[in-house]
Amino acid sequence: MLEDPTPSMYIGRPCYLDLVTAPGCGPAMWTTGRYSESVIDSMTKAVERVLESSAATQIVLIGYSGGGVLAMWVANRLPRIGTVVTIAANLNIDAWTELHGYSALSQSLNPAAVENWRSSLRQIHLVGERDRNVPPMLVWEFASGLPNTTVRVIPAFDHKCCWVDVWPTLLTTF
Repeated sequence: MLEDPTPSMYIGRPCYLDLVTAPGCGPAMWTTGRYSESVIDSMTKAVERVLESSAATQIVLIGYSGGGVLAMWVANRLPRIGTVVTIAANLNIDAWTELHGYSALSQSLNPAAVENWRSSLRQIHLVGERDRNVPPMLVWEFASGLPNTTVRVIPAFDHKCCWVDVWPTLLTTF
């Protein structure tokens, strides 16, 4: 993120990794409710607080994997977010859980269920050609027919490999 010269924010999932024992975190926050209305509302309010102190008129929101799902929801709710960039994001959580045989994310909102994303929101979805966690087809299916939307499949990348290494170069392509 520090390589990005434009006004941007990175969104990650709450209660993830070393934060699982933080106050307010419980198993639903990293399992079935990871994209629940309360999580999305909380993330939206946090981004709004940052926007209040920013003079920038348009902000880019960036999210990796599950953070990309949350970035989509937050960006759709805030008009000052002009562009959302997702990296390896499972944008159809029902298809994703079915693909892997996981339990349904029953308390979560599915981006693929939205009929009309904000038309002024520019969407850029990056996915690795070799990503088996979030295969490119899931991202293509989500983005199909959406206005102002670009999908880039990055050759030889998987879900984890190489995103940080090429991030400064990728920034110049949007």
